[in-house]
Amino acid sequence: MSKSESIKDLFRDDTCDRVCKTLQNMGISAQMSERGRSEEEVGLRPYFKSLGLIDIKEGPVNWINVIRKKIAHITEYFINYCVLDTRLTPSSPIVLFKSEPRRKLIVFGKISGFNWEGKDSGTGIIDRLNGDGSLREGLIEGKVIFTVSAYGKGSYWIISSSYSEFNITPHFFPSEEEWRSCQLIANHLLADWK
Repeated sequence: MSKSESIKDLFRDDTCDRVCKTLQNMGISAQMSERGRSEEEVGLRPYFKSLGLIDIKEGPVNWINVIRKKIAHITEYFINYCVLDTRLTPSSPIVLFKSEPRRKLIVFGKISGFNWEGKDSGTGIIDRLNGDGSLREGLIEGKVIFTVSAYGKGSYWIISSSYSEFNITPHFFPSEEEWRSCQLIANHLLADWK
């Protein structure tokens, strides 16, 4: 390794490596992917940068794209869990919904539940998610807000969670509750639509 490569590696954002290690510590068969895959570009907007993909060998989630958004001195990270679904095509209707926390007090109260809101284009997915008590409990315990969207061009769903630099714990993310909740959401997405 040259001196310039070692200096560059010293300042490289290792968030993707840490997410992969967290998953492996939970017993999940996760492995860092080679850079340059086209999936790294999905969902990127201005100020967003993919930090790499993590391949998942088992379960409904096929890979994870770890994304950093940096504007001025504020950094936010997104974990995009990607779920293959061949029913999704470029002509599929728009599907975009989010888990909205319900609080005991209006703004700062303890989270007492979650409602899924948005547009599911008649698939019935939002009703199923709202009716899943074990998912609701996992979301309350994990305090994670998910956004779900369909990416028809690549035939997959994106289940996204985000973290600001102020709410990243020393143990890092994702938590076991987040991973379990993500698996439940993915199974609902892959179930039969209405």
